[in-house]
Amino acid sequence: FIRLWFTDILGFLKSFAITVEELEGALEEGMGFDGSSIQGFARIDESDMIAKPDPA
Repeated sequence: FIRLWFTDILGFLKSFAITVEELEGALEEGMGFDGSSIQGFARIDESDMIAKPDPA
């Protein structure tokens, strides 16, 4: 598994794991996640978000 890390609006680290097979798609298109599960990101009716990894 590969763990993708990002910070929430308050600066706390959050992460989720993807498989090696999902990595290429994540780098090209991003990975969807539920933004309403993270405080300050999105309301329940606007919760579909995409995390786009930066390989730099």
